[in-house]
Amino acid sequence: MSNTENTGGSPAPKDPTTDRGRDDKPPLRQSSGTVIRRASGRATQVVPGQIQIAEADLAKPEVSAVVETLGIRSTGKTRFGVQTLQLPPGGSIESAIDAIREAAPTVRVTPVHVFRGSQRGRAVGEETYVGSPGYIGGPGYIGGAGSCGGDPCGCDDAAESFEVEDAPRRMNSAQPVAAPSFAGHKSNPPAANQPVIIVLDTGWNERVNPGEVSVDELIAGQPCDADDADDGTVAYRELGAQAGHGTFIVELLCRLAPEATLVPHRVLNCDGLCDEPDLIDAIEHVVEYAKRHNPTPVILSLSLSSYFEDDEITPLLEAALAALDAQNVVVVAAAGNDGSCRPAFPAAAPGVVGVGAVGRGEIPGWTNWGKWVRACAPGVDIVSRFFTGQFAVDDDMGVERKTRYNGWAQWSGTSFAAPFVAAVLARIVKRTGAGDARAAVAGIIDDESLATIPGLGTVVNGG
Repeated sequence: MSNTENTGGSPAPKDPTTDRGRDDKPPLRQSSGTVIRRASGRATQVVPGQIQIAEADLAKPEVSAVVETLGIRSTGKTRFGVQTLQLPPGGSIESAIDAIREAAPTVRVTPVHVFRGSQRGRAVGEETYVGSPGYIGGPGYIGGAGSCGGDPCGCDDAAESFEVEDAPRRMNSAQPVAAPSFAGHKSNPPAANQPVIIVLDTGWNERVNPGEVSVDELIAGQPCDADDADDGTVAYRELGAQAGHGTFIVELLCRLAPEATLVPHRVLNCDGLCDEPDLIDAIEHVVEYAKRHNPTPVILSLSLSSYFEDDEITPLLEAALAALDAQNVVVVAAAGNDGSCRPAFPAAAPGVVGVGAVGRGEIPGWTNWGKWVRACAPGVDIVSRFFTGQFAVDDDMGVERKTRYNGWAQWSGTSFAAPFVAAVLARIVKRTGAGDARAAVAGIIDDESLATIPGLGTVVNGG
């Protein structure tokens, strides 16, 4: 799918400010998310008015009684045995969760979380990050990394009170750069003997680099939705907070792992947001893809993350990851960019390779860290393909500035460290002929003889 001017029969340009959403629900916008903030200040962005619970728990009499009393109804969709429930108008997420937990303390009921792409960028008007690997308690401090017990980031806090507020608005932080010396790399077309890297992100815009990147389809017969951007013919169109994020990553993988089959698929909107059910729907397709292409090694690269309300994996994500594991799919996920040791999911989930970022001889203060981060890779000032054209981008004070991009950009974030690790795994799988990418993980990440950084795991530089 391309975004072009409506001339000569071509499709009309898609406005990057228009969010993607399924027909049965309103699109998720930056301002539509709700932030549940604990008394300690730790926040979780969630979908307003929705909770989720396992069907087996929902069937328990004490739970169904609370659900009926509060007027909560099913949305009619079950994923991996977990139902999404809709609260009545004006219903309180925290009150509903508290009521169910009080009636059935062992039941796992959670909000519906919002995931965000893990590119480096502040919310408009946001102050500097509170946690940092450069100060006491971070990876640069002996004994502090990953402990999360009584340290400055407060990972052991278990406060039960809530404060609800609007979600912050983010800006696009990709910086235009000149074409680098390595421009012109091409990927191999999909082939049966190649490892596969699936990228669930904002999509991929083939017009950015026509003819140089070959991709496969996650859903047979359904091409990936194009990453949102203008082709430059409409001056100063507003650029979504993470428009170009998926294209940037796919083009990066094209250069780092040309021997891999790339499978981009859109799950994030142009502001870099998706809710948990949308992510799980996409993971279901990844599971089916792995089944169809068995025994081809499959690596899933996720440059998105979310903080969960109780800092524990939700039943829905847990079941989805188990389904991936059953198909031998290796999941590589960005750790996030808040300079915090608070677990971010899916990176912090068991079995997932959570990836932090490093720079040239430095540990950036914004990379997340902790005992749940298994690897780190280059994520500072990464250069890759981007859109061509003039776009309106807000600066960090919310003031619009007009910026011209000439097909390349420089970006920082764990979003770009994660695909670096995925590419190295794919290269090793291709070189060794391994039928399972988990063997590559054991060799370049989990081997105790490898160089590590406290709180950031194994340093991955190549393969």
